[in-house]
Amino acid sequence: MSPLERFRLFCLAAMIALLAACATPINQADQSISRIDALARDIQQLSPTIGREEAYAFAKVAVETSAELGRKYDVKLVPWLHNASVVVGMKDRGLCYEYARDLYASLKFVDSRNLAMHFVQANRGKLNEHHALAVTVKGAEWSTGLVLDAWRGGGNLYSGPVGADKYPWLYERRDASFANTAVAGPE
Repeated sequence: MSPLERFRLFCLAAMIALLAACATPINQADQSISRIDALARDIQQLSPTIGREEAYAFAKVAVETSAELGRKYDVKLVPWLHNASVVVGMKDRGLCYEYARDLYASLKFVDSRNLAMHFVQANRGKLNEHHALAVTVKGAEWSTGLVLDAWRGGGNLYSGPVGADKYPWLYERRDASFANTAVAGPE
């Protein structure tokens, strides 16, 4: 295939993705309450020590921060195309590790006696490398928790059991300096 044919194929794929992205709004406010409730229920199922208020407060910040990040990063494309726009300099932020770091920066202020957050990573060093957070009961293994992935939905928070996710998550050792360098992104 010639370079011109590859370029035309890329343009066609990008146009189809843009049209598909425009057909479905990324952030739907009417679903945020049900998303918060669902995540709060899932968090409560991690342990009987987690009360409704604690789970709800954590879930509310996670869902609302994810939506805010999608708006700040100005995500209008499917996430992988947004990544391409960051890589070529058309957008400033919105890569998966930035979502994870910025989500952590908000969640660390939630008053939670029973929950802990962990950075997780899949496919390290590969083209489809991916980063997210996992939330667990304090003292539990990271792999027993829930994945919190704001990048996957362009601001619509994905959550689910770590072991049942499509990504082969591994614990990502990060020190406080990584989490403390979070930037809110362009205003």
